Amino acid sequence: MTHITESKFYGQRFTTPETRLIFADETRYQRWLDIEAALALVQSELGVIPSEVGDEIAKKAKLENLDLELVKIDLELTGHSLVPLLRELQRVCRDGLGEYIHYGATTQDIQDTATMLEMLDAFGRVDGRYYPPHLSVRSGHTRFRVSGSRYS
Repeated sequence: MTHITESKFYGQRFTTPETRLIFADETRYQRWLDIEAALALVQSELGVIPSEVGDEIAKKAKLENLDLELVKIDLELTGHSLVPLLRELQRVCRDGLGEYIHYGATTQDIQDTATMLEMLDAFGRVDGRYYPPHLSVRSGHTRFRVSGSRYS
C-alpha cells in the first residue's frame, strides 16, 4: 500500500521535495536528538544533571554517531518509537554519561515538541508559496477563537 504523498497520481499535489524531507525518518530522528541535546544542555546549565553531561550528549546526538541498523532492530523488538534511538545514543556516550539522556522527560514531551517544530518548518517552507498573502499563516488573518461550540 502506498502513502498518499508517494502516490504516482497524487503525490506531487500533497507534498514537495522540501516538505517530504521535513517528514523523512532521518530528519525526524535528528530532530528528536536535537531536542534531547537541548534538554541536556539546559539541565546541565541549571545544575539538574552534572555539568559535563550536556556537552557529551549534545556532541553525540548526531545521526552519524549512531548505528541506525541497531536502532531498527531494537525498534522491531520493543515496538517503541523513541526508546531504541535513546538506547543507541546512550551507548555512544562516554563514561556512562548517557544515563542522563531523557532525564525527567516523557516520550510525549519529545515527540510533541518535534511535531510542532516539524509544523513550523513546513509552514515556513510553504507559507506564501501556496496561499495568497492575505491568507498567510503569519498574516494573523487565519486566526480564530473558540466561542462555545462555534469558531469565529
